[in-house]
Amino acid sequence: MFWNVYPYKRNETTGEMVDLEKQPKHPGNDLFGFEIWRVTVWGATSLRRLNCVFLNSLKHQDIFAEVDEIQQLKKELKTVKNNIVNIAKGLGFEVGH
Repeated sequence: MFWNVYPYKRNETTGEMVDLEKQPKHPGNDLFGFEIWRVTVWGATSLRRLNCVFLNSLKHQDIFAEVDEIQQLKKELKTVKNNIVNIAKGLGFEVGH
C-alpha cells in the first residue's frame, strides 16, 4: 500500500475539508511511499534530528498542513532533499552517485 497526497481546502463557512481532487494524478499519488514507511522512514531518528516535525509526525498521524504550516512543510522537504544521502545511510541504504 502506498501513501497518497490529497490536496484539499477548507470550506470558509463550515470549516470542513473539501477535496480538490478525488483521485490524485500520477506523479503525486504515491509521494510518501509504502505504509510501513510511516515508522521506518518518516518516523526515523535521522528526520527527528533534522527537526522535521511534520514529516516525523507521519509515524503517528496524517499531515494536514494548512496556510502558515505549508512553508514549514516545504522547509522540511527541502531539508530532506539536501540531506538525502545521510538519511539513506542512517536507514541502512547505500546511495549511488
